[in-house]
Amino acid sequence: MPDKKTASIQSLLRYSLPLGASIVAGEADTQINWAITIRAQPPAFPDIYGGELALVSMDVLKSFDSRLSLGDVLDQLSGFGVSAVAATGDIDQNTIDVATRLDMCLVSLPNDASLTTVERAINSLILNQSARLTERAIEIQRQLSRLAAENRDLNSLLQVMSRSTGKPIVIHDDAGVMMAQVYPNIGRRN
Repeated sequence: MPDKKTASIQSLLRYSLPLGASIVAGEADTQINWAITIRAQPPAFPDIYGGELALVSMDVLKSFDSRLSLGDVLDQLSGFGVSAVAATGDIDQNTIDVATRLDMCLVSLPNDASLTTVERAINSLILNQSARLTERAIEIQRQLSRLAAENRDLNSLLQVMSRSTGKPIVIHDDAGVMMAQVYPNIGRRN
């Protein structure tokens, strides 16, 4: 277990989760401290200490027990203190309602996502967050420098900053008149 290092679901969407992943219930600022993957044989999950992101494949879940639904799994995992669940397969409205009732973040993953690869990427981000953030800062600086060298407009520069921070950016002149406004584009399905 890592020692109190955490990552938000929003940062996982940005850095570790596959393209096409989206939040279907819960908050993007939910903090997780580790990722665990469902196993095909009992016990389905490794040791759970609380605060984890559980990665669930509906195909594996159905091969384990065909009567289990994702909503049932959310109920069980909530009792163990799991903070969030990321699942492949279709997520129905009932499951979203269960996640909302449990105040648990639920992330939809693309059906072709490799849960082992996702688990490794998440845990690597948590363990190497400082190095990854420095690497990302350098990448953002290079993007901004390239755009400035290409004499791109202000909105292009602001879009890079907004996507990187996940925050809207508004620029005002000395008189307080708004010059530009950009909103981030982060995956969230309502």
